[in-house]
Amino acid sequence: MIRPLLTAVALCLLMDEAEPQGFTILTENSRINVAEGGNALFSVKPSGAVRSGNWDFKGETLGRWIRTTVDFNNEYRTWAEIFLPNGSLLLKSVTVSDSGDYTISMTPVNGSEATATIALHVLAEPQGFTILTENSRINVAEGGNALFSVKPSGAVRSGNWDFKGETLVRWIRTTVDFNNEYRTWAEIFLPNGSLLLKSVTVSDSGDYTISMTPVNGSEATATIALHVLAEPQGFTILTENSRINVAEGGNALFSVKPSGAVRSGNWDFKGETLVRWIRTTVDFNNEYRTWAEIFLPNGSLLLKSVTVSDSGDYTISMTPVNGSEATATIALHVLAEPQGFTILTENSRINVAEGGNALFSVKPSGAVRSGNWDFKGETLVRWIRTTVDFNNEYRTWAEIFLPNGSLLLKSVTVSDSGDYTISMTPVNGSEATATIALHVLEQHFSTNELGSGHKAGIVIAVLLILGMIGGISAWLIKKKACWMQESTQGQNATNISPRENSSPAARGENSASAYENIPRKQKEQATKPLEEESTYMGLQVQDRSVYNELMRR
Repeated sequence: MIRPLLTAVALCLLMDEAEPQGFTILTENSRINVAEGGNALFSVKPSGAVRSGNWDFKGETLGRWIRTTVDFNNEYRTWAEIFLPNGSLLLKSVTVSDSGDYTISMTPVNGSEATATIALHVLAEPQGFTILTENSRINVAEGGNALFSVKPSGAVRSGNWDFKGETLVRWIRTTVDFNNEYRTWAEIFLPNGSLLLKSVTVSDSGDYTISMTPVNGSEATATIALHVLAEPQGFTILTENSRINVAEGGNALFSVKPSGAVRSGNWDFKGETLVRWIRTTVDFNNEYRTWAEIFLPNGSLLLKSVTVSDSGDYTISMTPVNGSEATATIALHVLAEPQGFTILTENSRINVAEGGNALFSVKPSGAVRSGNWDFKGETLVRWIRTTVDFNNEYRTWAEIFLPNGSLLLKSVTVSDSGDYTISMTPVNGSEATATIALHVLEQHFSTNELGSGHKAGIVIAVLLILGMIGGISAWLIKKKACWMQESTQGQNATNISPRENSSPAARGENSASAYENIPRKQKEQATKPLEEESTYMGLQVQDRSVYNELMRR
């Protein structure tokens, strides 16, 4: 009996040890070595769905998040990035002072908070700072782009580009500040500091000087000359098509190609200017701001989700860098959609585990003018054409896909379960609605989270079962011993001479005498009927097979 008990206890202990662990955070590396000026990626992987988390460095929180809403400390806002849902952190253009231990803390959807630490070691750059230039002179045709490519010999703390005694851009770490004149048509590439000027003109020719202050060492400078070649005279605008046919709800692309560099331009429709631009600065009419797009430098126009009322002549006017203004006209014909608007749903019910993402996939039968999603009597998002407006509660963790209107909810919880209704107003026809039910499955706790009372109950149940098995085994062994004793007495009773057993009467008398020789206690047991509720009567067929096996032994 002791051995089965010990075995049961050992099994319970093994079960307890084999239970899955609680929430943990795995790190790809416990230490990161990065050269000064490089980028440091703190790669982590949580073991389950995360509700919130934060990164700390030297006792200060540099970034935190809840669901998909991220909030950075101001000091790190411009050069740190957090990748969700796993929470990995990226630091850009690190310096020696960024070395140290970075700790991540995460609170899962179910379970207790977990932490992990990764050490960063930033290697200092060697001294003797210089700036290399790919070309000392750049030749570009008017209207083209000029790239001033440079390469510093070490990590840079700050820098600036100057032209004709004026600073056109400066930066510190990854924070960039452009002169207003260059803000819309110049671009800086960090960390090396290369400069790109778009749609240059003859007046942009001259010397451009870059100055850089390294993390370690003295400031260095370099100069690159730009020479812009004037375009030939005789400016014209070529059109890909003079007429465009588009089904209602589709997109219309007015593709044009000017013969030279353009200084400014505009598109007009029915006597009204829908968009104008100077160099790369674009200004849309408010009516077209959300559903029209201009492609520079050629000036092609894209209109999205057009309707029958958008049909007509569109005229483009362009003023070149050199030459006289030119115009071109393209006609748009929008074909009406058939009536009978409906909304198809991929699924009428969505089942998602808590912490997962829920996609409400829908497909309207025609072009849509506006729509909205409602949940429990509240509108969580609405849109008109391509302008989307979210309820503040859903702004950071919901996403809408246009033009079909499918909805995505991220990191859902049990409280998000219920019916979601979409309503759409088509370009032609009456409003239609559809409803999709969301059922969020609550994550079950692991067996590791059972209380001590539950574990004790399991142990007691196992011990009771083993006790019953031991009792039945003992009873069967005792029964076998009694049977063997009865068999021996029977042999003694029949051990008489053949002559005395020759007649039936004699045999009857001998049998009776043998019975009389049985001790009184055994006689009573032999004649006593079996109780209906005895252990033996309770044995099933499979129990009797065990009994017979013991008898054969």
